[in-house]
Amino acid sequence: MAKLKEDKKKQIKKPAVVIEQPVIDRLQDIEARRTRLKALIVLGKERGYLTYAEINDHLPEKLVDHEILEAIVSMLNEIIEALARRGDAVILSRVGFAVLGSFGDVLNVYVQAPSAQRLAAVMTSEGLTDSAAAEERVRAEDTVQRQFVQRFYDRHWDDPSGYGLILDTGSLSVEAAAIKVIEAARSVAATAVAGDAPTTAVLEVDPVLADAVESVLAEPVPG
Repeated sequence: MAKLKEDKKKQIKKPAVVIEQPVIDRLQDIEARRTRLKALIVLGKERGYLTYAEINDHLPEKLVDHEILEAIVSMLNEIIEALARRGDAVILSRVGFAVLGSFGDVLNVYVQAPSAQRLAAVMTSEGLTDSAAAEERVRAEDTVQRQFVQRFYDRHWDDPSGYGLILDTGSLSVEAAAIKVIEAARSVAATAVAGDAPTTAVLEVDPVLADAVESVLAEPVPG
């Protein structure tokens, strides 16, 4: 009799685990979002910058125009905050000062250069031979970025009060400018602990985004 009971117990199967479709859809959404974010961060890491159009290309589908603009701003903010929360990061962004300006452990740096120097740099990087075309390109980009910052952050990107350090590469070499940034960053780091302002340690970052950032930054920069 005992043997029969034992055999019956062996025949009992555990019920199958059923994963509801909404859960599957959510998992797929998370994985798709992780893939999009990683691709975007990889692009920025390899080239050193991202355009608004590229960010738009990595946004979810089925967004109307105003939602796209809001999503771009939201994604910019989230990526900047994720990088800042990770620490030891140099973030090149027109809006970084507006997103991170309230944190005591962040040094916001404004770098300006003479027009001739900027034109030469654009002509070299874009392969342009017409200086007038390069000048128009610089003017158009400045206008778009200035309007973007003012519209979505209600700030002026060239307002000196938004920065802890302002550098003019017309009078400073790249090496001298880098030294000034390093010295200022060390000073900020030394005083941030004792200061009253919050630090980036209080930032709450989406785990999916944090994972994408960590994954990308762990990879070597292509030579």
